[in-house]
Amino acid sequence: FDVGGGLVLAYKLSNRLAVRTGASFNQYEVGILASELASEGGGRMDSPVDGAQLISKEVPYRVNSIPLPNLNSVTGKIQTLDIPVEFRYHLSKDFYATSGVSYAVVLSQERFNHYSGYSDVPTYSSASDSDSPTNKPVNKVERTEPSAEENVHSNGFGGFVNFSIGRKTQLGKSMKISVEPFVKLPVGQFKRADMNYTNGGIKIITHF
Repeated sequence: FDVGGGLVLAYKLSNRLAVRTGASFNQYEVGILASELASEGGGRMDSPVDGAQLISKEVPYRVNSIPLPNLNSVTGKIQTLDIPVEFRYHLSKDFYATSGVSYAVVLSQERFNHYSGYSDVPTYSSASDSDSPTNKPVNKVERTEPSAEENVHSNGFGGFVNFSIGRKTQLGKSMKISVEPFVKLPVGQFKRADMNYTNGGIKIITHF
């Protein structure tokens, strides 16, 4: 659940049509399963989890039996300054619809890899050819690590195509409030990202 806020300025082109722009701060938090990341190639790390025991050197044919941590999922958080250009059309006195595009300036972003690892990796006796481990069964552990990769590349245009329907209500002599459900479809760098930034919500707009 994310909350954003900003300022909208509208200019009337006619009694029904207006163009509006402004600026708003938004935070987008998304995630994706490792199986959906084609670039991860199976999502395995190069080494076992810290503190794991190594298999005896006297049985090198069992080296492949070491359970390595698996990449389960990736999550990302991006904070942006959105600058929209939208057209608002009044369907009636109280109801209106808007559509347009917004440019999202990336202010900051974070990305995290979520792994399933193992503690107490089983070792095997060098004096026995048995397939049974010599210690207790492994215990599964979860680990989260920051990633050096970017969620969205900041070079080039990135933003959203916006659609919404709103209802304006008079609160007083000089103030009105609008309740505006919306949906935003990613374009540019946000569309090319490996996570889906399609989002929606409800705008609460006060008019002065």
